[in-house]
Amino acid sequence: MARRLVGILAALGFVLAAAGVQAQNYDPLREETNRTQELIEELTTLIDAAERSRAADRRFVRDLRSVLRRFDNPWQVRLITEDFRDGNFQSNPAWTVESGDFFVTRRGGLHSEAVASLALRRSGATGSGGGGDSSRDLVVGILAEILRSTQSAPDERAEPAQRRNRAAVIYLRTPISNAFAVTAEISAPDPAGALELAVYQGAGREIGYRLVFLAEGGIELLREGRRRSSVIDFVDDTPALGGGVTHLIEWTRTQDGQTVVRLDGTTVIKIRDRSFRDPFDGFQFVNRGGEYVLRSLTIDGTN
Repeated sequence: MARRLVGILAALGFVLAAAGVQAQNYDPLREETNRTQELIEELTTLIDAAERSRAADRRFVRDLRSVLRRFDNPWQVRLITEDFRDGNFQSNPAWTVESGDFFVTRRGGLHSEAVASLALRRSGATGSGGGGDSSRDLVVGILAEILRSTQSAPDERAEPAQRRNRAAVIYLRTPISNAFAVTAEISAPDPAGALELAVYQGAGREIGYRLVFLAEGGIELLREGRRRSSVIDFVDDTPALGGGVTHLIEWTRTQDGQTVVRLDGTTVIKIRDRSFRDPFDGFQFVNRGGEYVLRSLTIDGTN
């Protein structure tokens, strides 16, 4: 198997070189078979270079990534698989709703609806309007936020629209290894605010990593510590999740902290962070405004 893999990697390397990608010091035939992972990382770098320079057709690059992932898979343990076809999100696996509205329809998928805060909606309007009412709208939004912050916890007898101003939060309490691979299919019939995927530690779910997709486009990877939140990486040139299609999100992390995020097959984040060395205690899905559908979720890990 290892000898066959070396041959495949060599062939792919020569194809990329023919497409115009510079492959300095790339000679997989001389590598030992026990250095398979190093070959995979080098080939991944070449594929990334081909994608950036547009030296090869996008579909061809996508197919190369697909072949490579068959071998580059350190996450051999299936931890979670969920497609909601049973029409129930409260068992097998059991999700817990903290706030907001979640439901499964006959068409499948876990639906969630939330209304972005007035301040967020107003600021979005002023950013594009530029008219004489922008200052008034901003003041109205700020006053609304101040008023809400001075109120006590929302009463369940409050108006439904007021209750929906909170984020819609649902989570799975299940062990997740420090190295993981999250694959989620997401659609956004009415995107607004932001969508978050997170792996967390602790009963309070306040520590861990958060992957945030902004409704207008852009992705943030955040590290949540005991005392502060830090932005690990941010990209603002990614498409929004709308468009009436189902988007594929792939979020992987290796034992050495190498983190990769792919959106519809395209790498959007690649960074190393070693802040967390212990396993995680679960997965969280957060809707901060709009309508989002989690159509499927798989989480793989390590022993």
